[in-house]
Amino acid sequence: RSAFLKEREKSPPKLRDYINAISEGTHFLQRTLGSSPHFFNAVSSSGEKMTTPRDFVDAMQISPTRWGMSMMVELESLVEAGTWELVNASSMTDKDNLTGTTWAYRVKDDGRLKSRLCAQGFSNRFGIDVWETFSSVATIESIRVAIALAAANQRRLSTYDVKSAYVQTPLHEEDRVFCKQAPGFDVRPNSKKPEDMEILKWFEGLGLTVPDGDGSDVVYRLRRALYGNRNSGRLWQQFLFAWLISEGFDQLKSDECIWVYRKDGYDIELYLYVDDILASCADIASEEYFKGLFESRWDHSPNSGGLA
Repeated sequence: RSAFLKEREKSPPKLRDYINAISEGTHFLQRTLGSSPHFFNAVSSSGEKMTTPRDFVDAMQISPTRWGMSMMVELESLVEAGTWELVNASSMTDKDNLTGTTWAYRVKDDGRLKSRLCAQGFSNRFGIDVWETFSSVATIESIRVAIALAAANQRRLSTYDVKSAYVQTPLHEEDRVFCKQAPGFDVRPNSKKPEDMEILKWFEGLGLTVPDGDGSDVVYRLRRALYGNRNSGRLWQQFLFAWLISEGFDQLKSDECIWVYRKDGYDIELYLYVDDILASCADIASEEYFKGLFESRWDHSPNSGGLA
């Protein structure tokens, strides 16, 4: 080691050497594709270079087949979950608000294409289709304490990520939340164009009821929370808290996103961060008990999410 250091001291690194090292280390973090501001660069595990579109028009220019299929998969899951019902815009009153929608795209590390339909929350109107928006999360101090206690007491840690958490959250029956249709997938009952009739037939095949055309546009009336709406996070948190209470969990007063269950010989601590859950269990029996509770209620990805 001494000889190595002496050799290094003969020619210490220069500033240019550090700059080159940083440039090389961040090579794979480059996002800009050429000089275009519309596309972003991603590299899949197979080495194939993919492009992430900025909006629906870009998606149709890049790969209408692959991105089109990705959007259809997203819409199928939303329709199956009962996220909305189609209504005529004429059913809206002067006090109702119409929120826009947009597509968010992502190329995953394994090369899969992910499309997500989002509401444009900036067009929500307070007191009409959005109310309280605050939703708390477990503090980083609490998560650090959980890890420290698990290490000191040999507790078992596991993480859970609820899939499409917001979409699993029902709205109140009296809520009147309306959104424009998904870009590129407009249902037009009165249109005789082949492409419009094909979309109409596809939605009807999914079991979605299409209203009779009265000359007005067709819009979504949301029955479940949608990503992008400003109060979706709070609605999801209230829905999750209600489930924890029904299962006998107790909420800490010091941190409302920490829940404990110490009954029937089980010792479970939960740390909530939006749709990610860190579970700290005293033994295998407690871990299996919570796993059974969770899997019987939620569609999830084990050992994934931000907390993982």
